[in-house]
Amino acid sequence: MLYSSFTDTLTGTVSVPGNVSGGNVNVSRSFNKDKFTYDVDCKIDITNGTGNCNVTIK
Repeated sequence: MLYSSFTDTLTGTVSVPGNVSGGNVNVSRSFNKDKFTYDVDCKIDITNGTGNCNVTIK
């Protein structure tokens, strides 16, 4: 099992276009040096070459 905590700083604009229930949706959000902290918990099986990671935003 691998476990790590990260903090990233995001500056810029994120746009997410899509279609919800037949209607077009375009969500946009701007960030200016906003900090995001999250944990990554991975379980890796070296023998089978498989694994799974869970990300938890704090």
